[in-house]
Amino acid sequence: MQQGLIKVPDYLKLVNPPTLWAYYETLPSWARKDPVVRNTMMAMEYHKPGLDIRAKEQALNMVCSMLRPVDGTLKKVIAEAAMS
Repeated sequence: MQQGLIKVPDYLKLVNPPTLWAYYETLPSWARKDPVVRNTMMAMEYHKPGLDIRAKEQALNMVCSMLRPVDGTLKKVIAEAAMS
């Protein structure tokens, strides 16, 4: 191998890396309509192309989790955690 008899293929040139667009399309419509989610998807896709697809999906999931409304019980837990 050190002599270069075996050529290792460059898979990034031969195979397209997975895209975040397919994962974005599986999100619920309320998440897809939100401009923050769309901007995050565009930023991850176009400004961080070298990042692993799993990390991009986790970032998109984190943004979606911030959009959920906070119910009464969770609000009490958050307030109690903040006060302690």
